[in-house]
Amino acid sequence: MIAWQLAKRNEPLVLADLPLGDLKPGYARVKVAGCGLCHTDLGFIYDDVRMRHELPLVLGHEISGTVAEGSLTGKQVLIPAVIPCRTCAPCLAGQPRICSNQLMPGNDIHGGFAEYIGDPARARSSCFSPDVGDRRCSDHASASDKEFGTEKG
Repeated sequence: MIAWQLAKRNEPLVLADLPLGDLKPGYARVKVAGCGLCHTDLGFIYDDVRMRHELPLVLGHEISGTVAEGSLTGKQVLIPAVIPCRTCAPCLAGQPRICSNQLMPGNDIHGGFAEYIGDPARARSSCFSPDVGDRRCSDHASASDKEFGTEKG
């Protein structure tokens, strides 16, 4: 798959042909339609903002796309910028925004500056689109929640 990755700080992203690899358990594969460039991405590249994954790393955490693998193939989804674990004390107390074990695409895992991304099943705040209407994304299950039977009741 084609991806733009950060290989070295303070240098341009590098175009790479990365293996697609096997789909990890608990993930759905999403074909990226678009990924925003955020100030955080620029901080990772130019300002020595701390990263949790060693380089090289595919950046990008403002991701939309279409499920490419599984029974929900063809569904459009949004992938959250920060993915809570849903099992730590803050998450269980209804505070997933301060999750102790959150994942951030483009920081903890490869992000959306690529053709495809794996969407973790714990990404329950990602949502189907365009039928979101005036409802919050958290009212919808993510592609991987439906795919792997972990959706909220």
